[in-house]
Amino acid sequence: MLLLAFDVAGNACSAAVWSGREVVAHVSEEMERGQAERLAPMLQSVMDAAALAFSQLETIAVTVGPGSFTGIRIGLSMAKGLALATGRPLHGVTTFALHMSVLSPAVWRDGPVMIVLETKRDDFYVQMYGSNQQVLGPAAAVPSQELASYVTDLIGAEAVLNLAGDGAKRAVTEMVNTLGPRLYWRESASPDARDLARLAAVEAEARRPPAPTDPFYLRPPDVRRPPATQRQAER
Repeated sequence: MLLLAFDVAGNACSAAVWSGREVVAHVSEEMERGQAERLAPMLQSVMDAAALAFSQLETIAVTVGPGSFTGIRIGLSMAKGLALATGRPLHGVTTFALHMSVLSPAVWRDGPVMIVLETKRDDFYVQMYGSNQQVLGPAAAVPSQELASYVTDLIGAEAVLNLAGDGAKRAVTEMVNTLGPRLYWRESASPDARDLARLAAVEAEARRPPAPTDPFYLRPPDVRRPPATQRQAER
């Protein structure tokens, strides 16, 4: 399978090409701004490194969120444009599934796992999974002060909980006074487009349905329309 994957949902912009059974080209840059300017050159660079034309691709994979509003929008716009131009299928992957894919299999033997994504606000993006990796309840944006209640409502007051994801360490700190002995922070590598390519290739070959290729937002954007008086003053 020839697959182009890119992830712009977090604090980095990364792209990878999967060919056969492995990643053959990869690039990643840490950035919180400038993804719109960097993404197209980055995709061209990995395709050049893999000695492939876009017309040779079989699948295009992209993270759909949750994460950065701007990054998700940029990534999905590019992915849909490429899919339209090449006639190739588009494979969506949630950020939660991407973080799950880099966990050690041993983690799942110890009870439920909650993927916690950092929002840099007073809340977290969370998704709970059972030890069989099945979803337990809907994904949510949970305020810090309500996180312990969210956990006990889903898995009870006695169950051990494993936490993973880039917000897991802060989440443990928020809940330690209430649930401390039950919490286990499972530190793992930050996933990027290499992991996305690997996961999308496995899912595509197994004919598993991809995530919908619509933006996966868990709360509305922070941008607000200015008051009418301010809009009039700006004219």
